[in-house]
Amino acid sequence: MLCTGLRMWLCVWLNPSHPSTGRHFPKSPSLQLVVQASFNGEPLDTDPVDHRDQPLFNNELAWELDRRTLHQHRLQRTPIKLHCFAVDPISKKRESVGYIVLDLRSIQEVKQEPRWYPLLSSKYNKHKPSLLLSLGLENDPKHRGASPEPIRAKEAPPPQGQLILPFNASFSSPLYKKKRHVPAQLHFHPDAATEGGVSAPKVFMSSTSHHFCFSLDLCSLRNLSLPHSISASLRYSYPFFGSSSPIMTSPPVELQSNMEVSFPQSYCAFDFATLPHQLQDTFNRVPLVVEVWHRDSTSRDQLIGRASIQLSVLLSSERFGFLGSTGEQGWRQSVQEQIPVVGAQCPTETVAELRYTATLEDLGLVNVKMTVRSHLFIHTQPPVPQPVSVEPPMVPPMVPPMVPQCSRDTLEYQTALELELWKKEQEDLFDDQLRKKERRHMEALAEEWRRRDQEREAVVNKKVEYNRLEEQLQNTLADLERREKHLVEAELEVVPMLQRELRAEHVLAQRELQESSRRKQQECDHRVALEKDKVHMMEEERARLLQQITDGVSRYKQLEKEFLLYREQQNIRPEFRLQTEINLLTLEKVELERKLESTMKSKLHYKQQWGRALKELAHFKQREQEKTMILLEKQQSELEAMRLRCVANEEKEEVLKDRKELDNLRNHLNRLKEQNRSDPTHSDPAPNPAGLSQKVCADSAYVSRLLEERDTLLRTGVYTHQDRIIAELNRQIHDITHSGDL
Repeated sequence: MLCTGLRMWLCVWLNPSHPSTGRHFPKSPSLQLVVQASFNGEPLDTDPVDHRDQPLFNNELAWELDRRTLHQHRLQRTPIKLHCFAVDPISKKRESVGYIVLDLRSIQEVKQEPRWYPLLSSKYNKHKPSLLLSLGLENDPKHRGASPEPIRAKEAPPPQGQLILPFNASFSSPLYKKKRHVPAQLHFHPDAATEGGVSAPKVFMSSTSHHFCFSLDLCSLRNLSLPHSISASLRYSYPFFGSSSPIMTSPPVELQSNMEVSFPQSYCAFDFATLPHQLQDTFNRVPLVVEVWHRDSTSRDQLIGRASIQLSVLLSSERFGFLGSTGEQGWRQSVQEQIPVVGAQCPTETVAELRYTATLEDLGLVNVKMTVRSHLFIHTQPPVPQPVSVEPPMVPPMVPPMVPQCSRDTLEYQTALELELWKKEQEDLFDDQLRKKERRHMEALAEEWRRRDQEREAVVNKKVEYNRLEEQLQNTLADLERREKHLVEAELEVVPMLQRELRAEHVLAQRELQESSRRKQQECDHRVALEKDKVHMMEEERARLLQQITDGVSRYKQLEKEFLLYREQQNIRPEFRLQTEINLLTLEKVELERKLESTMKSKLHYKQQWGRALKELAHFKQREQEKTMILLEKQQSELEAMRLRCVANEEKEEVLKDRKELDNLRNHLNRLKEQNRSDPTHSDPAPNPAGLSQKVCADSAYVSRLLEERDTLLRTGVYTHQDRIIAELNRQIHDITHSGDL
């Protein structure tokens, strides 16, 4: 029997003996990189490192578990997810860079060689960053105890056929912890155990887990912005639903600009069990990324772009109730949206639009209380890239709990006894199957041993053959050395003879060259003589042609003289002179008409320009006059207001002065009256009061006239108080008023 209590460590190393544990990261001095590894809902973080091209992590992440739990997680295909974050050390804000999903089944108990893993859904599409990781299992020395180490046949081939797991325990723990991955497809068969079966580990499910059904229909793709058409197919994966294998649409469809196409086989449904708050947390954090690929029969598939479906929108949609097949109350949420597809090379560019319909059904609590009857098995199948589903288990008849009673004839006691007998039978069956399995492994080891013996015999035979070939090679080398010596000796004998032959050939060739040169010289002399004869003939022809040219020139001069004489004779005739004058006058007339027409056009143009200028000048004058009138009116109003104020002040002063003068005159008259009363017998005649009053009235009228003239002159604005005429008027007014006082 295998020991299930041995504790182990599941390790992920990010500190291999390499200059760096990351590559192809962009340099960002203001940020730091942190890797968060999560397994079975337990996250572990690395220490922050600088965000540079080749970051260096130095951490070992490990989770403690036993063999039974490890076996259970391998059956469920629980992944190890490493999420890389870019962290701002000031604001502590995290931004996802990408993630890596590791398969637990590929991890062995020996430390594997480091390997580069590229980041999926990376925000740095241009750089394609990756991490250098090493995986392995380590035994915990604290929990070794007395349990013997189980025998492992590492070199044995994997067992053939299907793995049949008889189920013999009830379960009531969570189906999925944090990551909640469904282990491919589970089919429950009430058949008898077959060869190769082993007892199944206990599966734990929580009584609060809910059965969910998520369906996604990728309806259509449209508004392609690329200049060429593509054969589009869609691909996505969401490990939370239970499988890391991608879901793809097939066959690809032809998509062109300004058209919308639908995808065949684009509907997929997932059945899984999890806790509601875990579902909500995952949908809020992790979007579902749909990739658009272009399939070409002549080249590799090309990634066109990605579209992110925010599943949190589905959680915030309206809920509708319905009755399930079992009569239980369920809830359904659905959303239909159209999202952009961003380019793979340029994330800011929209290359197309994707329309999808997503539905989430909550089917209520999972029924996990089961009692096993005999011949109940779980049949596992490998994952396929199709919608993963969990078929509802066939629940055997419920067995009531065992209650100790005195009587052994009760139904409960009989049932418990049958259960114990069945368990014993299953244990014997398991032991028998284990022995058969051990026998098969031993046979495989024996076969491997025989195969290796044959390989060793083949190696020995090859060594013998190699020794024989080596002897043949040495004999061949000795033979070649002998042949080389013979060739050297033959060369020493043949070289002098070859030299003599070459000298004779050289002498013969030299004679032939001399004879050939003599013949060429004779041919050249003959050609030179022929050319000299040709030159002599050409000279004679040249002299003859020059004589002809001289005769032609003399004849031309004679004809020119005759033409000039004829021309003079023609000029003497009156008709010719008149015709010449007519031609000249006609030319002058045409020129004058052209000038007249040009002048008329210029005059008309200038007239139009002059009229336009006069109109503009009139408008300008009118505007200036209006502005001037407005300014003058404003100034006049201001001057009028100032004049009125000045006139009012002057009138007030004049009134005061006149009043003062009248008071003085009245006082003077009173004094004169008193003098007349006091001295009636004075020798001088008393002044006539009537004449005095007339004189005072005349002076007052004259002063008023002078004041009016002075004010009139000041109101014109031409004179001021400093002018001579105004000063003269002020002096006269002052003299009259003072003479009246005297």
